Formats: sequence, C-alpha cells, structure tokens
Amino acid sequence: MISMKSRWVAGVSLSLIAALAIGCSSDSDDDSSSSAAPTATTTAAAAPAATTAHADHAEGIAISLSEWSVASDVLETHPGEVTFSVTNDGATPHEFVVVKSELGADALPVAVGAADELNLDVLGRTAQIDGGGSEELTLSLEAGSYVLLCNIPAHYGLGMRTGFTVE
Repeated sequence: MISMKSRWVAGVSLSLIAALAIGCSSDSDDDSSSSAAPTATTTAAAAPAATTAHADHAEGIAISLSEWSVASDVLETHPGEVTFSVTNDGATPHEFVVVKSELGADALPVAVGAADELNLDVLGRTAQIDGGGSEELTLSLEAGSYVLLCNIPAHYGLGMRTGFTVE
C-alpha cells in the first residue's frame, strides 16, 4: 500500500518535471535534449510573445531572464546603438551575454558546460544579476545575426538562449 506521503512526493516530482519540460526552451530552434535543471524548486515562467517588429532604440529592448529561458518581445532591430534592459525574473543568478554568430542559438560551440567564449565573438555582457534585479547593457550593433544567452555554466545548455537579428 502506498502511503499518502509517497503519493504527495510523486505528485510534486511529476509537477516539477512537467514545469521543466515547458520552461527549458526559449526558441523553436533549441536542442530538445537538454538535461534536467540543477534545482528541484524550479517553476516555469511564461515568456512574452516575440515579434519581428524592429525595436525603437530610444526605448531599449526588454529582456527577461528566468529558469531556463531568455525572452524578449522584440527579436529584431536596426543597426546602431542598442540598449538591452535586462531583468532577472527568476530566483537563480543569471547573466546576459550578446554574441555575434551566424550559428543557430542552439548550435554554439560548448566547453566546460558553457558556450565556448574563446571561439565566439562576444560583444558584451552584464554582471551576474540576482533574482529580481536588473541591469542595462548598451552596445553598437551592426547588421547580422546574434545570440542572446546566459553563459553561467549549464545555463546555456538548459535553454537560456535565443536568436536576435539586426538589419
């Protein structure tokens, strides 16, 4: 006979697995073979709907970091000075890194559990941002393809990445 406590533990475990399966992807090009999240207290956050409309540089581009996604309502902008207004809507510390790359968001080279920055064109990054914190990052971007990611070890592999276009 299964005890009430065992049923509760099994139910919570299944809920966490379902939440992780929903929250592990930030774009449709992501690798679906991501491993489980490193904590058992993860909840999935709904990402804002993305648009291909060009961002107004004066207002900046809002970026939401959470376990395990990088989300923005704008995934395309014009060349020039771009300000990313980054908020960590999760509980775990995250960082925000901008990489210029023609590779897909899920295809960057990986080393030691993170995107291999020695073999990437990293244009800028924030410091680690604690849960609930925010920071702005202003960069001069030329036309091309970019990847926006968190590169704390394991976070990129867990789905914290999305493509971004400047044209």
